Amino acid sequence: MNDYDFKSLSPWEFEQFSRDILQASLGLDFDIFKSGRDQGIDLRYSEEKSNNIIVQCKHYANSTFSNLKSDIKNKELDKIKKLSPSRYILVTSLGLTPKNKEEIAEILGDYLISYSDIISRQNLNSILRDNPDIERNNISLWATTTHVLERILHSGIFNYSAAQKDSINDKLKYYVQNPSFEETKEILKKQHFCIIAGLPGIGKSTLAEMLLVDYMESGFEPIKVSSDISEAFDSLSPTKPRIYYYDDFLGQTGLEQKLNKNEDQRIVDFCQHCKKSNNTFFILTTREYILNQAKSTYEKLDKAGLDINKCVIDISSYSLFDKAKILYNHLYFLGVPEEYISNILKNNGYLKIIKHPSFNPRVIESMTANLSTSDILPENYLNEIIYRLDNPYIIWEHAFKNQLTLPTKHFLIVILSLPSIVYLSDCKNLFDGFRKSFSSIYGNTRMHNEFNAALKECEGNFIKINLSSGKQTVEFQNPSVRDFLTYELSMDPDLLMLLVGACQNFDQLVSLWNTFESLEKNPFFIDSELINIYQEKLINTYGTKGLRLNRFYSINGGYILKYATFNDRDHCRFILSSGIPSVSNSLKVMINGELEKIFENLYSIYDWSDIILLMQAILDSRASFDLDSNIYLNKIIDFLPFNLNQVEDYRALATICEMFEIAHDKLSTKFTDFVCELNENIDEEISYINTVDDVGSLEECQYDLEYIMGVFGGDLSYKINEIKMLIDDLSGEEEQADDKIYRNTTREINYNDTEDIISLFDTLH
Repeated sequence: MNDYDFKSLSPWEFEQFSRDILQASLGLDFDIFKSGRDQGIDLRYSEEKSNNIIVQCKHYANSTFSNLKSDIKNKELDKIKKLSPSRYILVTSLGLTPKNKEEIAEILGDYLISYSDIISRQNLNSILRDNPDIERNNISLWATTTHVLERILHSGIFNYSAAQKDSINDKLKYYVQNPSFEETKEILKKQHFCIIAGLPGIGKSTLAEMLLVDYMESGFEPIKVSSDISEAFDSLSPTKPRIYYYDDFLGQTGLEQKLNKNEDQRIVDFCQHCKKSNNTFFILTTREYILNQAKSTYEKLDKAGLDINKCVIDISSYSLFDKAKILYNHLYFLGVPEEYISNILKNNGYLKIIKHPSFNPRVIESMTANLSTSDILPENYLNEIIYRLDNPYIIWEHAFKNQLTLPTKHFLIVILSLPSIVYLSDCKNLFDGFRKSFSSIYGNTRMHNEFNAALKECEGNFIKINLSSGKQTVEFQNPSVRDFLTYELSMDPDLLMLLVGACQNFDQLVSLWNTFESLEKNPFFIDSELINIYQEKLINTYGTKGLRLNRFYSINGGYILKYATFNDRDHCRFILSSGIPSVSNSLKVMINGELEKIFENLYSIYDWSDIILLMQAILDSRASFDLDSNIYLNKIIDFLPFNLNQVEDYRALATICEMFEIAHDKLSTKFTDFVCELNENIDEEISYINTVDDVGSLEECQYDLEYIMGVFGGDLSYKINEIKMLIDDLSGEEEQADDKIYRNTTREINYNDTEDIISLFDTLH
């Protein structure tokens, strides 16, 4: 059992906790006494005037007994005398000895009925042992214990190192558990997956991470999906309770799945797997406008009903009191100097912050955790916060424009052109190339070791560096950095043009296109010179090594990062589906030549899913690129029906027949033969699938057979039922984990009016 010092609770949280403790131990329903704290009451129970119990909560975990004793004697005793309660109870987070209690009892005199009414740190821990629900429902209490922090560090999912343990501790302390936490847990309980969508900076990732901590404490292993849902499929285990987390699964600023094969269907398949599993859960986050944008492209996400089951985190999800607690916790736990807090408390200035129409937790964090006292005077603190809420880009603007050297700014701009996470060594090569181009054009002198200097300058604020399998990776500290740099670069067409011209890798061009695609004024659609340079770079970098990294989990836990593999078919598909305006003749010639090579070598195709996606891209862009889709379709029809080996091949052919009426008409007389062949050959294929770790493959096979039967007709139901029985047999060992995760919550009190908020901030005086 934990022995808490209660330092992770704020004074206000300590009052709530004390109320729960007293209600559990005494069986009395105490009320929080709002405002008027100078009367000396924190909690009160009263059925009648002659039976008036008052409680004072003294959160002295960071103080001393002498201070507590002095406070009671010189400040509180007179208040107690005026109130003249029938019973007085003192609750303190300070540890007390029997002698300490005797000294307090001597001061209180007859107002103290029993020594047991002095409830110290030791007593609180003792009551907690008998009431574990109180402990479990105070996430900021148990989540900051040493064993939980060690598990978080060991999981590697939060991208923290052992040296950053204090950062985790702070984050867990100032997290405010709002109604969305329970709402998401309820959705997960029913559906086993949930999409958390909302505005940038509103708290999507924080909510997801707190849920992961909650599940981890119940014995679940967290698995983070970094860039491709195949990472989740590769790590499925029917016997191990696991919760999967796919942050920004539709991309941080645009649809990044353009290079990923059949990602939409694979996500749907994984969600369906989770719904059937007893110990597999899935949390996805995305910005809501990107989710809405994705629906037109990813119809399968919409048709599968994922939108219905999402938990939307937006401003309306936060009550006024939730916003107040967010601001309060950041001020209390992050060491904001007293003179700055005083500026906010003056004339209840905090009300202007929490009632601001653009209230955003990320802005609050930036103005507390990263407060620069050298740049902001105490008397201007409130106005500066309001200014940043009015202009959220300002969070990064001042530091970027006034505190960073030119090479460091260029380093961040180069990262903008890269996938969300890359090896530091790859970043260095591209940075050196960009700096060389910039220096040759503008005559800027390059400094010795400027790459390392740039890293040192922006690590911990703009970027974070982590270690994976002995290699360092780099990524932005959070998505708002990418948003800011995108905006900055869109305002500087010359620098953007230079960045595009300095790109050495096809992946850079993909990332830049996706990054700017979401802008209302996309410079790639406005600047003809820019789009011409971009097309030239597509030709020059076509087929270069990929920079994107995927996670691969081992059977024994842990993961390694490997480069995602994208081939010429993927690169062709990106170019065709990107919607490039005014396609140049040179790009048309290149694409036609590459497509000819691809379709002349169909015998080398192992995975037909990317050919199907490529055919769809050809169909959609044939006018822009002067393509005849029938030429490529006929090559498939001439080859694929005579080279059907696996279920995936039959699935590919069925998809082609559903997509193209010509293919359906040409091959319809052979549909019965295809089904008969599949019935005969399927046994050998599934005979190799015989362990619990193969359940995901069996489910995919089942979905494929159902789809094939829907297109070709015929009867594959016998084989489908065989597979279902095999899935049930292999999954028999799955743990029934649902019941142990979800706990009853303590009684909620509705705090919303201004009086409650003033009472809350009174504890900061």
